[in-house]
Amino acid sequence: MTLLQKALQEKQQQTETQRRQNVLKVLEESRNRRRLNPADFGLPDSTEMIREDRDR
Repeated sequence: MTLLQKALQEKQQQTETQRRQNVLKVLEESRNRRRLNPADFGLPDSTEMIREDRDR
């Protein structure tokens, strides 16, 4: 393996590692995000919306 190929391979591996870390960070932020209750904003919840659609 040439020196250039090895360097490119290492760079690619670092990039993949960074992508994985970014995905894990986004997932963690999503899990920690506060959940909102639609009723607090005067909005129907998903069950009510499904019932409305079914009744049409």
